[in-house]
Amino acid sequence: MAGTGEIANYLSTATADYTATQLDITPQEIMAEIAEFKQRCVEFDDASAGVITRSTTPSCYFTCKWTWLSDADANTIMDFYLDTAKAKGKARTIEFPHPTDGNTYIVRFWSKIERDIKYLKSIREIISAEVEN
Repeated sequence: MAGTGEIANYLSTATADYTATQLDITPQEIMAEIAEFKQRCVEFDDASAGVITRSTTPSCYFTCKWTWLSDADANTIMDFYLDTAKAKGKARTIEFPHPTDGNTYIVRFWSKIERDIKYLKSIREIISAEVEN
C-alpha cells in the first residue's frame, strides 16, 4: 500500500508500552503531521552534496492542539502524561487513534504539556467582584 500518503503505510509495525486504553481525544484544530528521515546533509567544497541516512524508517510527528476541553478530557490527557504506567512523560509509548485516517499509531509525547485553566464568570460576578475590591 505504500504510495497512498497515509503515514501508517510507511511505518513498521510496533506495539505500544501501554495498551489498556487509547488517547482518544480528537484535536480541535488542524493536526500537523510532520515526517522526516534521520538524515544529515553535507555540502562539499565542489558544491556537491552527500546525505547520510541513519534510519530507513521515517520518523513521524503529530502536533495536536485543543483550544477548549472538558475537565474530564483535560484530566485524561494529564493522566496519560503523568501516570508512570502509561506515558510517563516522554518515556513510554501509547496508542493514538488518528482522527481522520482511521489508523491507530504508536506515539509518545515529544514535549511537555501545558494546561491553561480559565474560569468563566458571568458579568454579574465580575461587576460584584470589582465593587467588593
